[in-house]
Amino acid sequence: MKKNYLSRILVFIFPLVFYAQSDFDCSSLNPTVQSEVNICKPGENVVLEAQLNNGNRLYWYESNTLSEPISANYFLDVGYIDSNVSYWVTEVFAEHGDKIKNQGVLEYISRDRTSNQSDWGLAIQANQPFGIIDVDIYSYDKGGEITIELQNEYNEVLATKNFIISDGGTMESLKKQTLNLDFEIPYKGLYYLIKTNGSVSMGTTSRPAYPFVIDKLGEIVDGYQDGNLTNGKFYAFFYNWTVRPFDIICESDRKEIKINVNDDYPDVPAINSEYVLCGDADFSLSDIQIEDTNELQWYDEEGNDLSEDTVIEEGVVYIAADLSVGGCLSEFAEVTFVYQDISDTPLAETSQTYEEGSGADLTSLEVDGENLRWYADEDKEEELPEDTLLEDNMTYYVSQTLEEHCESDLIGITVTETLGVADVYFEGLKYNNPVQDILYLSNDIEIESVTVYDLSGRQLSVATDKLSSNELRMDLSGLSAGVYFFNLHVNEGTKMIKIVKQ
Repeated sequence: MKKNYLSRILVFIFPLVFYAQSDFDCSSLNPTVQSEVNICKPGENVVLEAQLNNGNRLYWYESNTLSEPISANYFLDVGYIDSNVSYWVTEVFAEHGDKIKNQGVLEYISRDRTSNQSDWGLAIQANQPFGIIDVDIYSYDKGGEITIELQNEYNEVLATKNFIISDGGTMESLKKQTLNLDFEIPYKGLYYLIKTNGSVSMGTTSRPAYPFVIDKLGEIVDGYQDGNLTNGKFYAFFYNWTVRPFDIICESDRKEIKINVNDDYPDVPAINSEYVLCGDADFSLSDIQIEDTNELQWYDEEGNDLSEDTVIEEGVVYIAADLSVGGCLSEFAEVTFVYQDISDTPLAETSQTYEEGSGADLTSLEVDGENLRWYADEDKEEELPEDTLLEDNMTYYVSQTLEEHCESDLIGITVTETLGVADVYFEGLKYNNPVQDILYLSNDIEIESVTVYDLSGRQLSVATDKLSSNELRMDLSGLSAGVYFFNLHVNEGTKMIKIVKQ
């Protein structure tokens, strides 16, 4: 179930774009690559990928200094990797030169021999990139379909083409037919041109005098039979080649792709084995968010990859794993999803009061509901305990959760503080606030004394004059600007007020 960077090899022949050499801007060559590929110990098979920007070929290198590329393709299969390693890629702009005709053995020698064998062909040693435009074959007896492939020295298929061959001639006079291949040999090295399928008999020449020069581009060096060179026993099938050079005009700087082997295995995703989904909407795997994970990977019960847009089915077993930045996959967690209805919103008056000094908390509010949960905000970012003391003009949010239901929507309750029993003795209280220097206090009931505190709770000494039994004058000129608390005392109780000194 572990995901490789790429899991398959695709073979491409690059399209050639023709410019006058002076018209092409070589500075525009810049292949698009992923600069780092992360895999996990002990290792795995890796296929690298690159994309063209403005050229018409990609070259891959095993180092930043070796001159010969190891591949010319959109993909590079580097095999099993178990330690850190780098590869380099360049973008190339090239043009085809003029066609060169009459290469290789020019024609079949009459009454030599024929064969209908598959995996027979010729070995080519290329000195540089070039194209094989067409070749002649000589067919015998019944026609049919054949497949021709161009392979590199590792028998990787670089190009393939099917042909319908018409009925051939007699053994004394085989019928010549031309196959338009348009195959590209991408760089210097050993290659094989092979008939890989089809029962059509075609002419072969015994004991030819290898090698056969292909202009300055390379040589046909031997026959090829079932994966092996034939040591000059025969020349198979392909005569009178037409080729053309493949001239590299310019090549970009090499870009490095680092393959990093890591061991940063993440923890198993912390997800409940029975995960509750709320409501009747269609949920997909992308809706599942799990804390402290990097990149969730999802699989079905058989271990097949699932895309994030997979719609979740109730009761089906899913498998979740966490993929680290370094490419390591955690152990698996099995999850079954359960759909539940959303609870009704609890019933409550949205405006409620509480008495000052009563020590009222959230349980003091009247709410009709079960399993109540309280929040300080409507986004449920801050949950509040039930013993949270109420504050004047604050709004508190509450939900309920019914049995076998999901949590309900919230209802907001705004609370207002009302006067307690002691406040009736201060209903006639008047004072100037904010204050410059002099504070005047008056009340229907005589104020016996006043104590003053700063914000730190330190008691302060302030000069006080009693203007009458119901009126006081206090000199605050000795206090610095700020907020102060005045505790007013009457026979029946006390009241705290806040004064701002300017």
